[in-house]
Amino acid sequence: MDAAAYGQLIAMSLAIGDRTRQGAALRADVARTYEDFAARLTLIRAQAVGRLSAALTQWASAGTAVGHYVAEKKPRPGLVIDYGPTEKRWDATQKATEKICGHDLPDLSQGRKS
Repeated sequence: MDAAAYGQLIAMSLAIGDRTRQGAALRADVARTYEDFAARLTLIRAQAVGRLSAALTQWASAGTAVGHYVAEKKPRPGLVIDYGPTEKRWDATQKATEKICGHDLPDLSQGRKS
């Protein structure tokens, strides 16, 4: 889990840090990081059991939802990327997974606020 979360953090940093990408291109890059992360969670879930398996399934689903929303919606003023209604679900599933893992994972909320 830690490696996947750090990988997502690095991917997001690279996507947001690329100053040549803006608008739809930036949103597509960020969306892709969430979809890739969801795929990694699904792979990890195959090895997980019990509550962790269920939490990873929910987090992967939330990641896919965030990816779709980010790719399709223009950010509100003042935000780099707008997570809209998917933000609460993402946060809740991350916190649930952290609780099961017994520790916080890297802060994956980078890019939400400019």
